[in-house]
Amino acid sequence: SDITFRNIQIYYDRGRAINCGNYSADLQNSLITGITFENIRYKSGMNSQLRLNNGAGNSLQILLKNVYADGTRLNRSNFNSYFYCDRDGLATVQ
Repeated sequence: SDITFRNIQIYYDRGRAINCGNYSADLQNSLITGITFENIRYKSGMNSQLRLNNGAGNSLQILLKNVYADGTRLNRSNFNSYFYCDRDGLATVQ
């Protein structure tokens, strides 16, 4: 919780430049909160990913501020073009 990744440039990642989550079939009461990605620019071979299973009490909250994927600034309308999320509401994009 409460971690900020700031001012990072990834020239090329063959996988997922941002990969956040905690996924296990029996996961319960997992809280991942206050994770911020700020002033990030990246190019990657795969979409970034946010994953969290639907077990009881699980929470994943990510904030993306001024994040550029493959030269495009992320916003709410283009977010799904650059991120795979296993459910809505895992990320706030500014």
